Amino acid sequence: TSALTFGLISVVLKKWIPEEGALNLPMFFGLLGVVHSLLCLPLLLALHLLNLETLQPISSSVLGCLTVNAFFGTVLSNVLWAKAIVLTSPLVTNLGTSLSIPLSFLADYLNPHSAAPPLEWQY
Repeated sequence: TSALTFGLISVVLKKWIPEEGALNLPMFFGLLGVVHSLLCLPLLLALHLLNLETLQPISSSVLGCLTVNAFFGTVLSNVLWAKAIVLTSPLVTNLGTSLSIPLSFLADYLNPHSAAPPLEWQY
């Protein structure tokens, strides 16, 4: 389902934004984040009240780490992905995204100076 949704969003985004200057992408993803936050807040509160999920306050250092991670791991990658769709096509963009992990494995394998990754979680 997520791959189907991802592909559908790619095609619809290209159809709605045929040229680069037609939409402010950071504003679009910011609005999308606000809408998702407003829709998910009642769900989180309901899960908390039903004792299915426990909400706790977080420290400022954890909030800072989450903010940096959200910016580089989500916002920046989504904006670049959407810009790539507008500049090329949904097919090329999604193929490039899909090939990034296998190609990184291949690059690590072919690099003689690369350390072998551990095969289990280290705590």
